[in-house]
Amino acid sequence: SETIGRFWPPGPDKEPVIEPEEWKALLDSAERAILHTPPRSLIIRGDAKTGKTSFLKILGQRLSVKHWSVFEAGGPELQAGQTYIGQLEERVKRLSQEAVAAKRIIWYVPDILQLAMGGTHQSQPASILDQLYGALSSGSIIIITEATPQQITQLIQLKPHLKNFFEAVPLNALSETRTLELVQGYVTEMEARQSTRFDPEAAP
Repeated sequence: SETIGRFWPPGPDKEPVIEPEEWKALLDSAERAILHTPPRSLIIRGDAKTGKTSFLKILGQRLSVKHWSVFEAGGPELQAGQTYIGQLEERVKRLSQEAVAAKRIIWYVPDILQLAMGGTHQSQPASILDQLYGALSSGSIIIITEATPQQITQLIQLKPHLKNFFEAVPLNALSETRTLELVQGYVTEMEARQSTRFDPEAAP
């Protein structure tokens, strides 16, 4: 059978993820949205390099303690190697049946804009995201994703109903000083894990 996507490690990966104190309230709110009945999908909104993916990694680690798993699959993986008409639709249907909230699985989509635009063809006018609306609306699948403000504007123009299915989490950039503090904390953690010393000038 086909293998599409991958599961995130249930605990800290090979590299540590440092949780900034400034994110605590947002992480608490995001966690409540996922655990709500019905659950809410999330879109992390922020400029490039503000830490959107790291935010979601920390959220995934928090939820793993409560026996949730995060499954990652994007548009290119779903569309790769199609050999017959209808294969993509079968993949989307199978994934929406397998990566379900009832199994405590959250689907991470790294490229939500591509999901909103991809998958259409002559006999299938609906995009990949269009095919997931029913499951998103009922809360039977939970998607977590990220986008810049510009990408979100494009998404809303393409799919006006999208705002009904996703809860937006605004993420602002940390100050340069605070970022350096977190980098130094990361280096300290890496040194402890790997029994290796890093040049202090390498951290900035």
